[in-house]
Order: sequence, then C-alpha cells, then structure tokens
Amino acid sequence: MSRSPRKLKFYFVKVWPYQDTSGKFKIQQAEKLIEKLNQQIIPIRDEYYKIQNARSELNHLRIRESHFLNAVYWKETKLDRLKAALDKLNFAKTAAYKRGSTSSSTSSSGECDFHSVGHWMLHGCSNLATEKKLLKQIPGIQHDKIDSSILVASINILTGCMHERKSAIVKQQCRRLKQMVAEISAVNACRN
Repeated sequence: MSRSPRKLKFYFVKVWPYQDTSGKFKIQQAEKLIEKLNQQIIPIRDEYYKIQNARSELNHLRIRESHFLNAVYWKETKLDRLKAALDKLNFAKTAAYKRGSTSSSTSSSGECDFHSVGHWMLHGCSNLATEKKLLKQIPGIQHDKIDSSILVASINILTGCMHERKSAIVKQQCRRLKQMVAEISAVNACRN
C-alpha cells in the first residue's frame, strides 16, 4: 500500500486592520493637548522659579537686615554705657574742679595734656586750625564784654561733630550753646 504523502493546505485570510477613526483622532487630539500643555507649562515654570529666587533673596535680605539691626542695637547699648561712664568721669572731674583740686587738661606750665579725657571731649572732633583760632580768641572773651561770635563758632564746630557722630550729647550741647548765644545777645543789647 502506498500511501500518498499528506498535503497540508494553508489558507491565508486577509484581514484588514481595524481602523477606528474616532479613537485615532482622540489619541491625536490628546497628544496635541499634551504638547500644548507642555508648551504652556514652560513659561509658568520659569516664572515660578523666578518667584522662588526672588523670595529666597528677599528672605536673605530680611535676615541680613535683622543682623544689621541687632548689631546697631548692640553698638547703641555699648555706646550708651560708654556715654554713662564718660558722664561719670566728667561729673567727677567737675566736682573735683569745684572743690579746688584742679586736674584740668592743661598743666601748670600752660601746655595741653593731649591724653586727658577732658581734652578729648573738648577737642576730639575739631582740627588744629580751628582750635588755634579759638585759642587766640579766648583772651578777648575773658574780658567783661562777651563776644557771641566765638560761641557761634563753637556751635558750628559742634554741629560739624554732630554730623560725624550724631550723638545725643552733642545735640544737647548745641542746644545749650544756642540758648547761651541768645542770652548773651540779649545781655549785650541791654548793656548798649
């Protein structure tokens, strides 16, 4: 018996791919929407980073300002303590002077003691030329007639110091000197 070889038969069925036009269209629309949102988010993200940087810098500046304010506060308290100590020294000096023990800034020979507290308080902020001019004018002041221009010059020197130091003591001294000038002018007007 002879058998014939078996033949396999293949059938190829052509199936056209399913095209859902509405689904493909939806996918394309979604991809376009995603691309559009990505393009819109870039400037928003950049603006967000700018705001974050500005916020960070502002925070840094606030911290720096608080450090400066604290430093100014500590310097002011230190300056107030030093002023109080200087007032005590000045009070002790004037009290000793009133008792008769003169420990002024000038020695008995008439030379200045440049290292004394009184000399520094009186001459610490003015230059040598104005000091010499005032020293030349002082003997004229010590007579019975008081010249108010000398006090005006002293006020100008103190106001120059005030711009440099801006201390309350200097401002108070300027006010006192201005009152003295007004009183001296009134006395001179009454004498004449």
